[in-house]
Amino acid sequence: MRLFLNFFADLRLTVVLLGLSIVMIFFGTLDQTNIGIKGTLEKYFEGYFTTWQYPEEWPMGTRMALALPPVDPHKGNKGVDLAKLKSDGYKFSGYNDNTFYEQALKIYRTADLDGPDLKFTNLADIKESLLTGDGSSKRAAILPISSLLEDQAKGILSVASIKGVPSITLRWIHIPIIGGCILGPLLFINLLCAHFTRFKLSWKKLGVSIIHIGLITMLISELVTDLTERESLMVIEEGETATYSTDFDKNEFVIIDQSKPKFDSVLSVPVEWIEKGGALPVSQHGDNFPFTIVIKQFFPNTDIEFLQEGEGEGGFPFQIAKSIVRATPKKVPKTYQADKINFVSAIVELEAGGKTYGPYFVSNRLGFFENYRKHNFEHDGIKYAIDLRRTRYNYGFGVRLDDFRFLRYPGTETPKDFTSDVTLLHGVGEEEKRIYMNHPLIHDGNTFFQSGWNEKTEKGTRLQVVQNPGKSLPYLGVAVVGLGLLVQFSMHLGRFTKRRTRQQQKEIAS
Repeated sequence: MRLFLNFFADLRLTVVLLGLSIVMIFFGTLDQTNIGIKGTLEKYFEGYFTTWQYPEEWPMGTRMALALPPVDPHKGNKGVDLAKLKSDGYKFSGYNDNTFYEQALKIYRTADLDGPDLKFTNLADIKESLLTGDGSSKRAAILPISSLLEDQAKGILSVASIKGVPSITLRWIHIPIIGGCILGPLLFINLLCAHFTRFKLSWKKLGVSIIHIGLITMLISELVTDLTERESLMVIEEGETATYSTDFDKNEFVIIDQSKPKFDSVLSVPVEWIEKGGALPVSQHGDNFPFTIVIKQFFPNTDIEFLQEGEGEGGFPFQIAKSIVRATPKKVPKTYQADKINFVSAIVELEAGGKTYGPYFVSNRLGFFENYRKHNFEHDGIKYAIDLRRTRYNYGFGVRLDDFRFLRYPGTETPKDFTSDVTLLHGVGEEEKRIYMNHPLIHDGNTFFQSGWNEKTEKGTRLQVVQNPGKSLPYLGVAVVGLGLLVQFSMHLGRFTKRRTRQQQKEIAS
């Protein structure tokens, strides 16, 4: 036991852990431009081990190549001269502004060219311009090779190398990083062991002990916040009442028992269970749901092609109002950008009593369609519906939107201020409240912030609902650390004053 305490209390271990934490923060900050804040938190601060890879957009991060139409005389050539290509009547397509703009511009200038002749806002439009052209000119584009590999394999586009562009990249550089889920607990253990090993309980060290208690409280508060904090969105139109909010990131697969005339029974399955695939029996979670969910395919993020009636028979059908729409899903990489949503989808079947229902295509993307109707089926005389949606949090009270308004900056369409007059509906009566910028509503452990509005109708509000049971712990930790510093400095000041007084008395006596 003593050996354990001495190892984890070692000051050298503290320095190493703090150094590794700095490394994690540094590379996580670098990666934030690529994967966003949410991706950085998940990969670095909430992970165990990860790897940082040299970014493509950095110098020598990728090999720039010449993208050409699928049938082109320069297809597969090495060292194509851009100036000669220009003189042969080719037009170059490029971005107005993009991650690889500087790298492409450097290649143009090396060939004594000004830049792209035709500029587009995104990669898809550039590739489309290579295929369509204008009927008279030839097209080419300077793009990173990583964005062309799939199109090249499918024969959609062809690729050639550019004269003077080196084939060596630095993408092979991988740096292993220890994540926050390991560093945090180790720092916590190190602090505890150091406190009980090196610091003896005495009045002289009272301030240091209080500081350590404050630091431990701050570390615990971060853990509590990470485990319990919940952010969601409540959408209300004027005159309507909302009793639930939807999570920003989490999703759920639901089976809805519609047999009761006044209310529905809902079985919620976290999408993480669906992601594992295979067969998932859920009958033990509710007597009304004797099903086994069979997951055929799962898509963490989906690009969906929709076909209206008469446009084809491929894909999976679902209903919008009275029309049948068919969806063909395609798996795409997850996005971590704050302003984008991962369209989580799955293809599932339900089995019960020797019967199979489906396959059904479910996705949180479908809920964005107005008049979207969930998949319905009947088993043993009971009507059921299934859906995949963003996780809902139900409340024991309602929020009715009485009036919503906002101001604009003079002479512009930019909103300046949002105000929602709401009525809380709960068991003891009604309460009228006002929610506006920097003045949230706090009720039953939930904080309602004014975050947006319905830009289409301008009569609906968007409230961000935050629930954080440990929200007071960080303030408590900072206060305790401040108290410890005050106590320690006061004791040092007192001892210094006494020594100074004794010294003065000796000087006077002598």
